[in-house]
Amino acid sequence: MFFRYCKEQMHHQKIGYKTLFAVAIGYRDKEDANQPSITPKFRLDMENVIQTI
Repeated sequence: MFFRYCKEQMHHQKIGYKTLFAVAIGYRDKEDANQPSITPKFRLDMENVIQTI
């Protein structure tokens, strides 16, 4: 099955198809704490993200 999937993907790339977007399908898990209403978003300090060489 995986081989067939890979073969189809390579065929789609050859004829010029490209991924435009992805969609998550399903229901939110009630136990998932990674939700903005429970755990607010935050930004890391720039010094911890960007390094100068």
